[in-house]
Amino acid sequence: MAPSEKSPATTGRLARRALLGGALAGGATAGALFAPGAALAAPAGWKVFFVEHPGGTPTQSGIQAALNEAHAASGGHVVVGPGTWQVTSPLRIWANTRLTLTPATVLRRTGAVNAMLRNGDSSDTSTGYNGAGNIIVEGGVWDANADSVPTPGWAIVFAHARNVTVRDLEIRDVSEWHAIELNSTADALVQNCTFVGTRLRPSAAWNQEAVSFDLAAAGLVPFGAADNTQCRGIRIIDNRCTGWPTFAGCHTGLATSGHEEVVISGNVIRDLTYWGVSLRNTSRAVVTDNTMLNVGGGVMIRCHDDTTARRSLTSVVVADNVIDTTTVDEGIRLTGANGGSAGDGQVWCTSVTGNVLRRTAGSGISAVWAPEVQIRDNSIHVSGRHGIEAINCTSATVSGNLTRDAQWSGVSVSGGGHHRITDNSVLNAARATDQARDAIQLSGVTSSMVQGNKVASANPAPRYAISADSASSGVLCVHNDLRTSYQDAALNLAGPGHITSMTGNVS
Repeated sequence: MAPSEKSPATTGRLARRALLGGALAGGATAGALFAPGAALAAPAGWKVFFVEHPGGTPTQSGIQAALNEAHAASGGHVVVGPGTWQVTSPLRIWANTRLTLTPATVLRRTGAVNAMLRNGDSSDTSTGYNGAGNIIVEGGVWDANADSVPTPGWAIVFAHARNVTVRDLEIRDVSEWHAIELNSTADALVQNCTFVGTRLRPSAAWNQEAVSFDLAAAGLVPFGAADNTQCRGIRIIDNRCTGWPTFAGCHTGLATSGHEEVVISGNVIRDLTYWGVSLRNTSRAVVTDNTMLNVGGGVMIRCHDDTTARRSLTSVVVADNVIDTTTVDEGIRLTGANGGSAGDGQVWCTSVTGNVLRRTAGSGISAVWAPEVQIRDNSIHVSGRHGIEAINCTSATVSGNLTRDAQWSGVSVSGGGHHRITDNSVLNAARATDQARDAIQLSGVTSSMVQGNKVASANPAPRYAISADSASSGVLCVHNDLRTSYQDAALNLAGPGHITSMTGNVS
């Protein structure tokens, strides 16, 4: 039968063509539906398997047959034509497989299954990153159909995998779990996908991310060994998300290891109830160039904060994000922990730079137990608490920022020493009238510098432009412009050893 001919079968027809390194042949029903430049070429040595919709309401069986044939051929490209297919049992994808759905292809979950597509099953004993990998899943609409099938589940889940790409698809109406879970997975890309709507988990919606990465711990790994394999090399780029608790991140941790090498960039996120991005126990992470509107909170970075066994993080960048309107929490939050036998859970080597934050319910930027944090060149407009706060962050740098209309202090630094608070513009701080507050406020800090800041305010002005409490000592406070910035006094520096004028160096 020629490739362009139609089969009268009532189940999906499988047309096999051994196109070694070639493109999908002309005449196939799906071909014209792809935009120019769409990647239709099969890797060298792979066959292409085209599955046409037979009419009616077919199940996934024809698609699974094609995936099985690709597996038997040690690799293949399965292309599913337009139409709606019912998913009554999970699709299994194997190693070295590319699954392509056309823009007019819909997979709709109609069976009470906890996954629409997975790369393993209950018999899988894979460890590390040695499960089925080298997989591409692209295109189509994946309708998890939560209203009709409330069974909790994933749309797509991978575990113990390496080299996985999910791109150019839409996932709708997931029930309680995640649209995509990357569990114990290395070198994965989620790109140009759309995530729309979810059925909330009644007991813990806070840990419900559209795109989640997790470790292979007992009770968390969907299949394969519970060997605590973490994720690494994860890129979540250029996606869109609305109507979820959280867009992307992870919510579990382990005291002995963590996720690493994560990039979350260029995503458009709106109307979430919790966080845009929420990362726990993740080092060497970059969160950049994302746009968020009307989210519970913007970006949260936190250590493994088990009170009996903490684990520190290192090397995190949060840069050049636009976060407009948070309804519950901060625009950006770094949360470490420290002290006692639980160990060091601090967040080390972090940079928060170039972000634009507007109308945050909590502080614009909050850093807790984040030594040497760099908070630079951010614009923070209208924050429900502080513009910027740093708590127990020894040697913090807060420089070149603009804060305007903070309800509490524009800049608040407490605990630790050797801070640099320089060249900030603090405008209209302390707008809340429930108690007296100051534009730049220091509490319990030592040997720190406050220099080159501009503080100005309309009425009602802050109590003091710059203050330090009696637990502070040795603050160098010079060369600040404090005109039109206070009610009671420009400076109120309690505690010993402060310096308010200088020539040359201080030693």
